[in-house]
Amino acid sequence: MFRCISILLGVILTDFYFFPIEFTFFPGINTKLAMAVLSIPLLLVNVARKQTASLDKDFFVMFLFATAVSLSSFVSVVYNNTYDYTFVTYVVSMLVWLGGAYTLLRYLQRIHGDISIQTVTFYLAAVCASQCVLAVAMDRMPMISHIMSSYIVGHDTIAQMARDRIYGVGCSFDVAGIRFVAVLIAMGFILPDFIKENNSKPILIAVFLICFGLIAIVGNMISRTTVIGLVIAILYFVYLTWLYYSRSSKVNASIIKWIYGSLIVCFLSAFLWYQFSPQFRHDFQFGFEGFFSLVETGTWNVDSNNQLFRMFYMPETLKTWIIGDGYFNGTTLDPYYTGKTYKAYYMGTDVGYLRFIYYSGLIGLVAFVIFILKSIRICMKHFPAYKPLFFFLFVSQMIIWIKVSSDLFAAIALYLALAFINGGNFQKCQFEMTEISGGKVR
Repeated sequence: MFRCISILLGVILTDFYFFPIEFTFFPGINTKLAMAVLSIPLLLVNVARKQTASLDKDFFVMFLFATAVSLSSFVSVVYNNTYDYTFVTYVVSMLVWLGGAYTLLRYLQRIHGDISIQTVTFYLAAVCASQCVLAVAMDRMPMISHIMSSYIVGHDTIAQMARDRIYGVGCSFDVAGIRFVAVLIAMGFILPDFIKENNSKPILIAVFLICFGLIAIVGNMISRTTVIGLVIAILYFVYLTWLYYSRSSKVNASIIKWIYGSLIVCFLSAFLWYQFSPQFRHDFQFGFEGFFSLVETGTWNVDSNNQLFRMFYMPETLKTWIIGDGYFNGTTLDPYYTGKTYKAYYMGTDVGYLRFIYYSGLIGLVAFVIFILKSIRICMKHFPAYKPLFFFLFVSQMIIWIKVSSDLFAAIALYLALAFINGGNFQKCQFEMTEISGGKVR
């Protein structure tokens, strides 16, 4: 009983980290920041026990590139004499994410002993699936959303902005979709190992696959960005199938059966729900608008994508290309701005790459790309068996920036903290993939 309560608390803490919220009875600090603050004494205690304080060179280089992102933003803001400090404090934001991740993983380590990528992904899957269930519940029973508004700062604002789409608690729009992408990709890549290790526990495998189905379907209703992670995961499943039918394959047959069995169940469940629930039909059509358009008209047509294509406004001056104009958000908060007014996004564009260029130029954009790349390379170095996972996380980040400016560091920070906690003994926190890839874990 105590262990069940401990695991449930672990899921709640994971949610507080991954989808941070701010309570009305504790204003001014969100759950992620509170967890980051807790990481300081935890880290000091750990250093005292080991009687040493060392920092991996790779982490220090990553910190330098995060500092470069902040510094390039600061130079642009000062040079252009603006008041938009959105990314000036990015290095602090990075440290807060890492601190929150460290606190969470220390708690999970206390419950499970040695923690792994599999453990972290399972908790993330549980949180994202729970958010999907909660989103549907609030859509069907608005009273739940009203209750949430009484205790969570900004929840009513999200409810007003969401309009016809569903949303969770601290989980809405493209930020939610981006985190769903990271979780779906991770779930897809750990699924073979998870099935092999729990082949005698079909209920556990079924729960994991149900979570995948919920995130894949309902997650797209919350944010259509989720489809990126779904497509990458399905492509990996197709790759596993090809390996299974190749002569050199050592892929377990049960893996293929579980994967495609679950996909068929998800398809049939969605089909039946679509037929008998008008509300689900409306949300489903929104989430998979592109697929419906492809079937009905033969062309991929999504309204938000069409709007995005009309937002490609290239900078007109060399200065903007190099150091930017110092504006990331709208210009309404700048009392000295005299040009055309932009309420939400500077220059009226939501394209991630362009927003970075307009803010801090190519210097800031390149610094940000290198920072993400360095973070990914650290994960690859410490978890070599999962290089494909981190490669596709990087690819998905590059794709996502075509649409929005949010990043995947909330997910990457968990793997970085996991590497830091294990302190160099990385073999114990990863799972063999040699039967699938034919490679060796070094």
